[in-house]
Amino acid sequence: MKKLLIAVLAAIIPMMASAELFGFSAITSNDPLNPSIGENQLFMDVTETGLGEVSIVFTNTGPEPSTIAEIYFDAPDVEPPLNLALVQIINTPGVSYVYDANPQNLPAGRMFLFCADLGTEPENPAPKNGIDPYEYLVLEMTYTDPPHNFIDLLQSEKLRIGLHVISMGTSEDSESFINVIPEPSTALLLGFSGLLIKVRRDYRKKFFL
Repeated sequence: MKKLLIAVLAAIIPMMASAELFGFSAITSNDPLNPSIGENQLFMDVTETGLGEVSIVFTNTGPEPSTIAEIYFDAPDVEPPLNLALVQIINTPGVSYVYDANPQNLPAGRMFLFCADLGTEPENPAPKNGIDPYEYLVLEMTYTDPPHNFIDLLQSEKLRIGLHVISMGTSEDSESFINVIPEPSTALLLGFSGLLIKVRRDYRKKFFL
């Protein structure tokens, strides 16, 4: 049993080292109930898939009404330049995204010095093609590595990711969210959660894509 546990940990730890699960925090509150909806059910699983390559799974775990619309990336002060590029959008059932985003910046983002370098959005109509409860989207991206590491940049807040979420709750208002850094005390738990999401994602890609 002990040997089996060691073998399992040996397999899991390297995967945890290159993957991280992030949540989001609201920067607007058009409806006082909306921030908690987004903060409880919107997540992104970030996995380093190779040198200068990263896969990001954006998930709406539900159950409250909400749709992730535009997704934005902000890394204005990174030197040398990050050269972040969106190379592939992997749409899943019920989700259909396209390159570029309009508006070009996260709504209300400038109040938090958020100035997007890159974005993507769902095809019109957004409420139909965005990420609804129990849906997810995969973005494959490239960046300059070395010297940069995508997850390290997120954890140091040199890179931020913003979500514009629409059709929230009973009011159907919209809100903006920016990713938050996982607390050190929960890093291990989030690592295992990220692993579970990766397994679920691979399963869905195998059978649904």
